[in-house]
Amino acid sequence: MISNDFGDDAVMRSRFILLLSAGLILVGCQRDAGSASVNKPVVRTKTPAPEKKGPSQDELTAGMVEAASTLKSDAPIDLKFDLRTRPELGKPMEIEIALMPQVSANLGIIRVTGPDTLTLAAGSVQFDIPNISESQVYRRVIHVTPSAEGVLVLTLNTTLKHEEVEEYRVFSIPLIVSGK
Repeated sequence: MISNDFGDDAVMRSRFILLLSAGLILVGCQRDAGSASVNKPVVRTKTPAPEKKGPSQDELTAGMVEAASTLKSDAPIDLKFDLRTRPELGKPMEIEIALMPQVSANLGIIRVTGPDTLTLAAGSVQFDIPNISESQVYRRVIHVTPSAEGVLVLTLNTTLKHEEVEEYRVFSIPLIVSGK
């Protein structure tokens, strides 16, 4: 028999298993952890580029100044303005404003107030803007006539009404009136 010539068959099998295990351990230790993912197929989903619906609010109001918010508010409303002419005592002037809502609303309201030394023309006291869409720009013009020199401040109370919620934010526009 063969076992008489070569010795015990169980000893050979255990040596073979031991050598095979040692070889597998060495091969496993040499393998880089990062290479495991190389062989796996990568599924790439193509994300469509966001549709550009037109210029952004900032692009549409380039050159305008951001109105100061007088009260702490996290209402999603921004407002910018532009003085079309330099404020002068007794001369009518126009102030262009741009309401920039960050949420849609059923109605936007801008109420304009100022000191007695700043006369607001008819139609410049309140602006009602129906069907507000988020990320749009709503422009209006305020007509005022300063009757005193110095710093006069216009106050704009803005309101967005949507569903059962009203959000408020108050802005101010300073006018430095010269007596020229």
